Amino acid sequence: MKIISRYDGQCRTCGEAITKGDQIEWSRRGGARHPSCCRPGPNRSRYSGDYDPELAAARRERRRDDMDYAMGQADAGRYLDMVRLLGEETANEMELENEIRRGWDY
Repeated sequence: MKIISRYDGQCRTCGEAITKGDQIEWSRRGGARHPSCCRPGPNRSRYSGDYDPELAAARRERRRDDMDYAMGQADAGRYLDMVRLLGEETANEMELENEIRRGWDY
C-alpha cells in the first residue's frame, strides 16, 4: 500500500535511502520500497498500463486445462527458487538428479 514514510530507512529493492516524508510502497512482508521499484511484472496487475485481460484469461485457461503446461510452470518455479538459494551450478545438478530419478533419459 502507498503511504508516506514516517522514518528514514532503506529501499528493500534498490538499497537507496528513503527519507521521512517520502511516498513509499509498504507491505508487512516486503517492507518499504520506492514506488518506482515496485513495478509489477507483465500481466501481474490489472492496474498496470500494459494489462491485457484476454491474454491473462488465456494463460489461466491453459494452466487449468493443460496439465503438462501446469507441471512445467511448477518445475520452472522450483528451479528458479533453487537457483536463488543454492546457485545455478548446484541447482542444475539437483535438477539432473531429479530427472534421472523420474526416469527421463538424457
